[in-house]
Amino acid sequence: MNMPSFLAENVAGSALPSALADLIERVVRGTRLWRSEKRDVRAELESHFREGLEELASEGHSEDAAVQILCDRFGNPDLTAKLIRRGKKRGRPMILKIAVAASIASLSAVGAGATYMAVITWGKPSPSIDYLKQLNEPVEKVAVDQRAWTVLADALIAFKPMPNDLAALDPASMQPGGADWAAVQRWIESNRPLLASFREAAGRPFYGFVYGGSDTAEFLQKLSESRALSEGSVDAASESDPLQPPLISILLPHLSEMRKVAWFLVLDSRDHALQGRLAEAWDSLDVSFRMGLQLFEGRTLIEQLVGASVIRLSCEEIRRFAGDQSEGMSPELSARIASSGVLKCRSDGISPHYDGELLSFQDVVQYVFTDDGNGNGRIIPSQIKRIRSILQDETAGEPRTGMERDAEILAMASRHADRRDTLLKYEELWHDMAGFRALPLYDSRRSDGDRLLNRFLNSEEVERFELIRLLMPSLSYADQVIRESAMEVAATRATLWVVIRHNETGTWPKSWGELSDLPGGEPEDAYAPASLRYSIGEDGRPVIYSVWRNGVDDGGSSVSVGDASRRIASQTPADLIYFPMAHR
Repeated sequence: MNMPSFLAENVAGSALPSALADLIERVVRGTRLWRSEKRDVRAELESHFREGLEELASEGHSEDAAVQILCDRFGNPDLTAKLIRRGKKRGRPMILKIAVAASIASLSAVGAGATYMAVITWGKPSPSIDYLKQLNEPVEKVAVDQRAWTVLADALIAFKPMPNDLAALDPASMQPGGADWAAVQRWIESNRPLLASFREAAGRPFYGFVYGGSDTAEFLQKLSESRALSEGSVDAASESDPLQPPLISILLPHLSEMRKVAWFLVLDSRDHALQGRLAEAWDSLDVSFRMGLQLFEGRTLIEQLVGASVIRLSCEEIRRFAGDQSEGMSPELSARIASSGVLKCRSDGISPHYDGELLSFQDVVQYVFTDDGNGNGRIIPSQIKRIRSILQDETAGEPRTGMERDAEILAMASRHADRRDTLLKYEELWHDMAGFRALPLYDSRRSDGDRLLNRFLNSEEVERFELIRLLMPSLSYADQVIRESAMEVAATRATLWVVIRHNETGTWPKSWGELSDLPGGEPEDAYAPASLRYSIGEDGRPVIYSVWRNGVDDGGSSVSVGDASRRIASQTPADLIYFPMAHR
């Protein structure tokens, strides 16, 4: 039987029926092989279909029927392409497979590295939480006329700083009758018109300082103008940087002014007392104390520490004043003291709170890490560089060039933990150290908190948590200072009450037990599980003291002894005597 004409044409030439040619093209394209391998596959398929056409034609099938039968027998071309691709790859020489795999791995690594470097180098933060608003929420809830700051701000701007020749002296040495007292009096008189404003501010129930924003910028501008400071310093302070974390950059320009005002009030009290105006002398000390107390409402640790400094200054002067008036205090002055802020303040008003420190770290994180939308992300080198600059970090080494510095920061970023792990590690350390801080000052386990932090800072693990190294505060000493301030207030309150009772009865109480109406109860010793010591000295006057940092009752001795604490002077008093105060 002669070969049909359609078969003779297809065998003699290179063309196959279009349906079969399309099927071959789909298979060849689906294999995704190299060009030479595709050529071999195409030739094999064409040969296969020509043989099929020849066989079907010999059986008497028409061209269309033969093509349909071959397409049906072939099945799914995509699956065929996949199987051919797999078979061809398995059949390649091993050395070729290794070379291909190595090339792919290298290109993937280079691509991944380039992508990673691009992300961490040019990545931008996407902050989503307004932590500054959270910090200000308690303040915003208070009516403006209840906030001390609204009055205090104007008074601080109008306040005249101490002249340079006096400012160079130790304010503690400025005593009535001293060589510089006449100049001190002139300075005091220049600021006395502001006493009413300071008194009004101290009498308001809330501190009320608003963090950041236009209020601070306006205060800085007016303060600079009143002090004749350079305009550039104001511009720098009020500049807004959209990539700078707001909470770590909070400006507190009033704190140094508050210290100056506290000294003014103490010196004003000394001058009033010199003139016999005891009521006015007491009022100035009471105002100073209450202003220090208000700072403890601040949500930053630095405000609380400045408040502790102001309170300590005020309390020392109050106890001296009480000692000077221990004989012959008038009933009017006794009543004035009894109704003052020192005796009426809440015992828990002087306590540390660290919510601002926690918010600050969380705020920094959202400005220093990228955000993948699921609470995670990588650290941004340019942002960690910015944080180091703000903090003036001195432990980051001293690269010689800008390129070396940038390379060091890129290396740090490449090994830094991600956003989620950084937050978890910070919370873990914070929780552990908070437990140690909650212990009494006399509990030896408190030092374990510092050791815990130091172990972390000196471990290899810290390389993955550079941000924590920069921002995790060691709060144990701050906590110690604030607790000592609370003890000082309790001792001052007790001193005033003892002096008032002595003036009323003519005799000194023999023990705390004779003062059942003592405001706040017996004053606790922060360095012992007991009250402050109360004894009667050789002159018949009471001695009120703490066993102090060595934890040993030395009978009211003020002889200096060694102290092993790393954070305080190597020599401290054996006992801290609150009353009577040493002579000036």
